[in-house]
Amino acid sequence: MSQSISAEGDFRTLVGHDITTSKNTIDVTFETEGDIPENGSEGAFGYGLVTGTIKGGLPENVLALTTHLCASDSLEQGNAPVEDCPDGVIGLLEALGFPEGTNEVHDDATFHAHILDLKPSTDACDVDGSLGLEVDLQRTLQTQNNVSPDYDVDVDSESITVSDVPRGDLKSSSFKKASSLYFGITPQFEGNTITNLCLTQGLPAED
Repeated sequence: MSQSISAEGDFRTLVGHDITTSKNTIDVTFETEGDIPENGSEGAFGYGLVTGTIKGGLPENVLALTTHLCASDSLEQGNAPVEDCPDGVIGLLEALGFPEGTNEVHDDATFHAHILDLKPSTDACDVDGSLGLEVDLQRTLQTQNNVSPDYDVDVDSESITVSDVPRGDLKSSSFKKASSLYFGITPQFEGNTITNLCLTQGLPAED
């Protein structure tokens, strides 16, 4: 099942997803209706496969493929040119327990994977276009739920694929009720600290 939430013919519109399973791993491909930008020009966004639910049927666990220039939260990112980040880098790696000094060299727009826990939006995520969900930062960090896995992520025009994801990394791996979605990412701050990661429908497609 897929969820389309934007204008026709755009990377924000999902055609669907395909899951290839083996005994120990899965590959997931998301298909879109437009070329997927890889240079950070369209802001922070991603594609997610929801693999588990909490009480009431709300999504709990998501395998997410994301891009966000100048925000550092994955060792799979490279180093963004200084001119691309005039306001500096949002550094999350050190806060997530990675070695000191890693943030500034992992802040480009490279697509990368996360497995994250979700929760219903709090008041902090009452933002335009809210999907009613945000990342449960506390539970994700407590469970060490693959904040920065080294899964292979590849973009090919109107598709994006993550390969060789260990089935044991997902809370639910039956995939009978798996659903896919496009999402925008709206962070909330206190000073230089991110307090909430809100999931939204993202920017509307341009005419």
